Amino acid sequence: MRLTIGILRSEPGWEILFRQIGVNWKPISASDELSPRDFSAIVINTPPTSLQEKLLEEYLQEGGAVLALGNSAQGLVTSRLKKKYFASLPPSLFGNFAQTAMMDIYSSGSADADSYNKKHHLHSIRRIGKGIFASIPFDINALILDTRSKRKNFYFDKDRLPNEIVATVSKGNLRRFITDILQFLHHEREIPFVHKWYFPEERKTIFTFRVDSDQGSLAEINDLHELCKNHSIRAIWFIDTKSHEQWLSRFRDFGQQDVGIHCYDHITFPTEEKNLQNILKALSLLNAQGLHPKGAAAPYGTWNASIASVFEQIGAGFSSEFSLDYDDLPFFPFVGDKFSPVMQLPIHPICVGSMRRAGYSANEMKRYFRQLIDTKLLQREPLCLYHHPTHHHLDLFEDVFEYVRSKNIDNYSYPEYASWWRTRDETVWTHHFDQERNELTAHSTDLNAGVYWRIAFPNGEEAIVNSEGTIPLLTLPHKRPQNEPLAPADLARSRHYDFRHAILNVLDAWYKRTQ
Repeated sequence: MRLTIGILRSEPGWEILFRQIGVNWKPISASDELSPRDFSAIVINTPPTSLQEKLLEEYLQEGGAVLALGNSAQGLVTSRLKKKYFASLPPSLFGNFAQTAMMDIYSSGSADADSYNKKHHLHSIRRIGKGIFASIPFDINALILDTRSKRKNFYFDKDRLPNEIVATVSKGNLRRFITDILQFLHHEREIPFVHKWYFPEERKTIFTFRVDSDQGSLAEINDLHELCKNHSIRAIWFIDTKSHEQWLSRFRDFGQQDVGIHCYDHITFPTEEKNLQNILKALSLLNAQGLHPKGAAAPYGTWNASIASVFEQIGAGFSSEFSLDYDDLPFFPFVGDKFSPVMQLPIHPICVGSMRRAGYSANEMKRYFRQLIDTKLLQREPLCLYHHPTHHHLDLFEDVFEYVRSKNIDNYSYPEYASWWRTRDETVWTHHFDQERNELTAHSTDLNAGVYWRIAFPNGEEAIVNSEGTIPLLTLPHKRPQNEPLAPADLARSRHYDFRHAILNVLDAWYKRTQ
């Protein structure tokens, strides 16, 4: 049996997800046999033709697994659909696939009315013949490609919550939800779910640290640099060149630190021409000092297609903007009609400034970051933080660095992480499963790339390996992953109306115009 996921129509949003998760997948062609031996699962993301519908019915009857979106599979399953606008959704609506954060959708979809009304679940699962059929109401492609942004609160056990303008759709949560469903479908077939692991070798997570130098004084820059150096933290400094124009040469002496391009004028413009002028001016100043940035980050985390084009034109290998995505795995954005070569490295968007504005004490900030580190470790998510020199609180980040080290989390520089992820993206693993012998046959295009793969077994255990050839699964070291933290009982309040957001939006718009 080939462990390959088929999809009826190739869509860039689904390609982003499949590449992030690291599964083998392929668009289904007219010549493909829809056999449970050829496809471990099939995604129906467009209404099938009459012939495809017949083949999908046979596929399910023979023991296959299907994930259908919205009303794409009405011919396969007779069910009442409930068209509904989905805003921000609590974990309870996702049953066994519940997340630890709110699922922000802010789009319309078509849910199975019976499942939604009786079980209070957004997904529907049923047996069809020997097979398993699941449906969800969302247009995944549209959600992953969504570029809207809005101000959101981020949960903490304090009345007032920190906030930031970030991607409207919580794409990281959506990816985790889809991963859980695909894993479930494989397990219902009594077959393992296999995908490329998210980190080098068997690491549980990695830590990156980013500095946006915005208006930092020479003393503030030196103090933060000294802290990073003393703790052997490889940070990347996205340089606001206008603020440091008289002493940009200082950044040449940063040793193991990396330098990225931020801006000259601290603003992301709506037009490509103005963004290009701004970035080229900053790049010229950096180059004149012998500084050659490998990556970029737009001011205020504001991403748009024009700034993405500019970053591509200057040859940036990666960028990082939380208005496009946050708390997620790296990916290549789809811009216009093609994938950008500029890798997106999402980060956690809450910084010291966000918490100071919400009135947090130093101890509350410390608790916030420690809880975040613990959660990311349990979720096996990358821990990507950022800071501004003008926000000080060096003792806070001394605690963060020491806590990260105490958890045995390795620190990666942005260029190092981006390079490894590019290698992961290009490394192809293929897997076949012999159900009778309980064996996997694995082949890789580069066994020595440090790209391992994870086997999630139907009994809830897992193994992370990089072996090639025929592998008896009973010989692998199985282990049961730690449970993720439960969602807080009052999680939904993070999406309640907050009158402060309108005020902050006005103040931020005024501030940006006056810079």
